[in-house]
Amino acid sequence: MFILEFSILALRGDGGRMGETINPITELKLITQIREILRFRSLRRRPQAIHPKVVQAVCTSNSEILILRFQPPKTYPLSKLFMKHILALTIGLCLALPAAERPNILFIFSDDHAPNAISCYPGGLFDEIAPTPGIDRIAKEGMRFDRSYCTNAICGPSRASILTGKHSHLNGFIDNNSSYFDGLQTTFPDLLRKAGYTTAMIGKWHLHSNPVGFDYWEVLPGQGAYYNPDFIQMDNKRKRFEGHCNDLVTEKGLTWLNEATESKKPFMAMVQYKAPHRNWAPAFRHLDTFDGIEMPEPDTLFDDYSNRSSVLKEHAMGIQGHMSWANDMKFQGPNLFPSHFTGGSGNGQFNRLSDDNKKIYIKAYDDENQKFIADMRAGKLDQKTITKWKYQRYIKDYLASSAPWMREFQRSSNTSTTPVSPKTPSSFTPPTKASTSANTVGMTSAGCLKNPS
Repeated sequence: MFILEFSILALRGDGGRMGETINPITELKLITQIREILRFRSLRRRPQAIHPKVVQAVCTSNSEILILRFQPPKTYPLSKLFMKHILALTIGLCLALPAAERPNILFIFSDDHAPNAISCYPGGLFDEIAPTPGIDRIAKEGMRFDRSYCTNAICGPSRASILTGKHSHLNGFIDNNSSYFDGLQTTFPDLLRKAGYTTAMIGKWHLHSNPVGFDYWEVLPGQGAYYNPDFIQMDNKRKRFEGHCNDLVTEKGLTWLNEATESKKPFMAMVQYKAPHRNWAPAFRHLDTFDGIEMPEPDTLFDDYSNRSSVLKEHAMGIQGHMSWANDMKFQGPNLFPSHFTGGSGNGQFNRLSDDNKKIYIKAYDDENQKFIADMRAGKLDQKTITKWKYQRYIKDYLASSAPWMREFQRSSNTSTTPVSPKTPSSFTPPTKASTSANTVGMTSAGCLKNPS
C-alpha cells in the first residue's frame, strides 16, 4: 500500500513580487530522479534521496508503506514536462505493485460544490446547519487541499482536464457548448485499464462523446436530470430510471463496486454526481430539511464590485438579477414579476415528475410562494428584502440537493460488512488515503466557488 501526497501550489505573486523559482537545470535533475523512482519496483528498501525542496520520502518501520510528499517552494512555475513526469509517477507507483497490492481507487465527483458547503473547511457558513461528516472523515484520514486552482472552472472542461491531465487548449474541450471530447487521447482511466485495472464511469459525464477507456459505463446525457433521469447505456441507448439522480448514481456505483471486489483485479471507479448543480432540485424526502431555519448570509450577497475590474459586474450568476421564476425559485404559472425574476413558467425537472409527485412538489413550496406573491402585490417588499428571500430559497435547495448522495456514502462507509469503503468526499487532486486497506477514495468538484452572489 502506498500514499502519494501532493501539495503543489499554483504560480502566484507575493506582495506584487514573484517568489523563488527552480531553474530549468534543477528541474531536469528532478525529472531524472522521478524517472529513477519509476524504475523502483520494491518497497522493501528506501528509494534514492530526492531534491530536499521538492520531495520527502518517508517509509514506515516495517517498510510496507511508502509516502512521497511533493512540496515545492510556494511559487514554483511547473512546466508541462515536469507535470508529465509527476503524472507518470502517480500511475507508475500504482503499476509497479503486484495486482494484489495495487490500491483500489474510488473517485467521487460533485458539481459546483462550494467550500462553504463542506464543513471540513473551517469557518464555513453552514458548518453547524448542514455539516458533511462523511467528507470531513476523508479530510481527516486523508488530505484536504486548501489551495486548488482551476484555469477553466466550468463543467465539461474541468472533467476533460482531470481525465487527461492537460489544459483545455491541449485536450480540445474548451467550453460546454461547442466542444466534443476526443476519447482517443490518453486518459488516466485508459492507462490504468491497460495496466490491469478494471474501470467504471457512472453518473454525470457531460463531454458529449461516449466514455472511452472504461470496462463499464452508464452516464447521464448532457447535464442530466434530477428527477427520473435518463442514463445512456453502453449500447448507446437511453434508459429512464424512476427516482432521484443522486440516489440512482449511488445505487449504481455501489452495485458496481460490490461486483468489482469479487474480482482479483484492482479497480478504479469514477462515481460522478449532478448535485449540487443548478437548478438544485432536492429529493422529496429532503424538500423540507431547512424549513423554519434562517440561513446565514454571505458578506458578498450585496456586493457591488466597486474598486475592482468592471468585467466582474457583467456576470450572469447573481441572486438579485439572475434567478429564474420557475426553474430556480420553484414558482408555478407565468412570471408575475419579470422585473425581479428571469424566465417564464418552464421547469424541466418538474415536468419529469408524475402527476402525483407534482402535487407533492407544489405543496412543498406553495405556502411560502403564495405569501411572497401576496406581499409583493401589497407592496411590502423592497429590493433588498426580495434579494434576501431569493437567497433563502436558493441556498436551502442548494444544500438539500446534495443530501442524498452524501448521506448514502456516509452510511455505506460505516457498514462493517461493506467490502469497499466508499465515503463521501473531500477535495481531490491525487487520491487520498482511505481507512480500508489498499483502497483509495478521492473527490473533486467541477467548477470553483460558483454560488451566485
